[in-house]
Amino acid sequence: MSQGFASNVSTLGAGVVADVPVLNEQETTREIIEVSKCVPVNMHNGYYNTANVDHFWIQWRFEAIKRLLGDTDLGNQILEVGSGNGVAQGQFEKWLDKPVHGCDLNYGALRMTPPMRGNVYLYNVLDCCPEWKSWYNSILLLDVLEHIDNSIEFLKALRHHLSAEGRLIINVPAMPWLYSRYDSVGGHVQRYTMGQLQGELSLAGFEVEKQCYWGANLVPVAAVRKLMVMFMTDEQAMSNGFNPPSEAAERFLRGLMRLELKGWRLPECGTSLCVVAKRRESVEEVKTAYQQGVR
Repeated sequence: MSQGFASNVSTLGAGVVADVPVLNEQETTREIIEVSKCVPVNMHNGYYNTANVDHFWIQWRFEAIKRLLGDTDLGNQILEVGSGNGVAQGQFEKWLDKPVHGCDLNYGALRMTPPMRGNVYLYNVLDCCPEWKSWYNSILLLDVLEHIDNSIEFLKALRHHLSAEGRLIINVPAMPWLYSRYDSVGGHVQRYTMGQLQGELSLAGFEVEKQCYWGANLVPVAAVRKLMVMFMTDEQAMSNGFNPPSEAAERFLRGLMRLELKGWRLPECGTSLCVVAKRRESVEEVKTAYQQGVR
């Protein structure tokens, strides 16, 4: 750790990493609190240049998560791990009307975070900072886990940061058969099934409270994308795989979003899945998961 802690654990000593390239003109000037060293991440920088609060998929994901959470109390200490350019961090701050902190290892993406109430940290959760043990009431992990090779160890590290009654909110891409060049270029190691995600969470010491798929209307769209990106360059696959190709396509996709969100029940399948999990406090509960053959 390159900086010592201040007396208040929620306000770490400030530090910056020099000579970090700027991603683009969207960069903003704000304090980034350095806790860990800057290391490479398995994420395409092009995503940060196009992911914004006006993007239909970003809005769809947020509404789906809100719908799943319902009246779940997220507490007052909330951290988004893999906050990137702060898009989801800002969405949750506005909705909850309280500070939401963010951390990432991509310094360039963090510099694109707009001003907000929560802090922004250059922090590797695998460092398991002792001052942050059991500190957070809720952790947001939105489309991050699929980028991690050793996902169970990563989830165990997140558990270190959660309070006894803490909640972990996860969103990941679903339906492994949809895995395409868009996924590999974007840094996705895999797409998940619900059973697979539940199994990894169980092994890491979590229990799923709520779960849902979303983006059922996007399944045929993602299937067509899988075929289209086969013939594109990496940059084209990333850009065209995430952004609607025209205003007409944008309107069509927003229509699919509204259609699904107006439904009275959650879809049985979808291109993404979301879970709300709580940590198991008892070591015996974790051992039981192993004995029951989850592994």
